[in-house]
Amino acid sequence: MGFRTTTKKMFAADETKRSAPQINAGQRMDVVVRMPVQFEDVQEYADALIGGNIVFLNLEKLDGADRNRVFDYMNGVAYIVKANVDVVSDYTLLLYAPANVTIDKKEVVEENNFWG
Repeated sequence: MGFRTTTKKMFAADETKRSAPQINAGQRMDVVVRMPVQFEDVQEYADALIGGNIVFLNLEKLDGADRNRVFDYMNGVAYIVKANVDVVSDYTLLLYAPANVTIDKKEVVEENNFWG
């Protein structure tokens, strides 16, 4: 089963609206935006997600095997820390957010036409 098929199945039923995140006034949340070029880069992203940060990955520079490895690794970390995972665009843009953060990707794509 290919990466695209796996992600489509995984997120096909994930179109429900969630309530807005509750973040305490003094709480800091960083967004880590990266474009990995090798699988070894994934440890940095996993550490950021474990630390409670939002991680946004563009996987277009990885070949198919490394793309799948990064996807599997990050989804494993996301499962452990109960993070939300969203595919933003086809199969190259992934968003990992802590459990207290939700992203309404339909609104971003349709209203702002930011991702295509």
